[in-house]
Amino acid sequence: MRRLGVVLAAGGVLLLAPPAAAQDAGGSRATYEVTFQGNWTSESTPGGVVGGAHFTTLIGAVHSDDVTFWRPGGRASPGVEEVAETGGTSRFRSELDASPHAATVISEGVASGGTGSATFSIDVTTDHPLVTLLSMIGPSPDWFVGISGRSLLDASDQWEPRVEIDLFPYDAGTEEGDEFSLSNPATDPQGVITSIRGTGPFSNEPMARLTFVLAATEARPTVSLSASPDPVDEGSPVTVTATLSQALADDVTIPLTLTAGTAEPDDYGPLESIVVVAGSTAGTGEVATADDADHDDETFTVALGGLPPSVAAGVPSSVEVTIRDTGPAPPARPGPLVVTPGDGMLEVSWAAVPGAESYAVQWKSGSDEYSDARQQTVSTPSATIPGLINGVVYTVRVRASNAGGDGEWSEEATGTPVQPVPALPAAGAGLLGVLLALLGGRRRARCGARGRLVARRRPATGGGALR
Repeated sequence: MRRLGVVLAAGGVLLLAPPAAAQDAGGSRATYEVTFQGNWTSESTPGGVVGGAHFTTLIGAVHSDDVTFWRPGGRASPGVEEVAETGGTSRFRSELDASPHAATVISEGVASGGTGSATFSIDVTTDHPLVTLLSMIGPSPDWFVGISGRSLLDASDQWEPRVEIDLFPYDAGTEEGDEFSLSNPATDPQGVITSIRGTGPFSNEPMARLTFVLAATEARPTVSLSASPDPVDEGSPVTVTATLSQALADDVTIPLTLTAGTAEPDDYGPLESIVVVAGSTAGTGEVATADDADHDDETFTVALGGLPPSVAAGVPSSVEVTIRDTGPAPPARPGPLVVTPGDGMLEVSWAAVPGAESYAVQWKSGSDEYSDARQQTVSTPSATIPGLINGVVYTVRVRASNAGGDGEWSEEATGTPVQPVPALPAAGAGLLGVLLALLGGRRRARCGARGRLVARRRPATGGGALR
């Protein structure tokens, strides 16, 4: 936690204490007795104390370091302007009430006179350890004293036992004038808040003093979150439990914040808070989940919101819930396709996909897009695509489906329908056989006649005469 130091009128310089260490998760509450003591004397205003000198109602808040209500060098808000010029507090109170970072508004009257005082108590926590206060120096144009964002934690995040702060005068930068008077023209354009310590009618003596004395401390119970069942089946509620480290005497409402992870906002219902009743250490609430059409596990987170001052964030302060899809998963992508061309058709086949209940087969040609008009649904891992044009290249893809949804499309495959080569007629085949037989017979006859002629002319062996 960043720690803001007290605002002092040291030549208009904002003095900041060094940053404090990180807060303990448990946190604690402290009660301080606060005393405002006026010191408007001839020592602080050497020119004398004017008639009717007084300090107006002390107004401010206990808050976190996420907000600054006024600071030297900054422009005064309408609420700060009203306090500095007239002592009115209604506008500044509205500004304090409107801040989500203010835990408690402080409004305490100061006894009359330049040395009037006020005593009151405040509660601060480790989440809201800062105090802002201011009071008009009256009468004056727009002069005031105060502190801005003073933390009551020391550099080790321990409550300081005693804090004394001298208060010096500031000019709000909203009204002209250098005397203790109320009727003055507005500063145009508006200036900034400036220290006027040691200038004009003021010396270097403080105009007032604030004292904070630690009266009591109390460790706050911590609150942690859990969810069950986790994961939760879609369509079923998940119970969120807020658990306190110790019971409280009063009911406490634990604000929650639900944030989508991988889930869509309409995948789960609302749960704004959980009430832990007095004397109990736990409270529960339900978050409904939707049985949606997708088939993925989804997540959302339940976290603690802005906690009331009576409790602090424990561990874990958030829980991620998984919504488990209970339906079957879509089938896998079909493997390679086998495409066999035919006359005006294609035969397509592929390996059966486990869990598939049906297959969608789509085809296209040229620069066409796939469409439902060229789709066929089959229950087996094969399909015949009729009515195609021979000689045209077609591209085919297949997707498997089941109750869980559609799987991915397969890789594409191509095929081209063709017209088969016509076969010879049966009569023509017979005539050709006869012609070949006749030709073969004539060739054998010529060969036989030629052989007999040679035999007649061969001379007889042994010198015998030819017969």
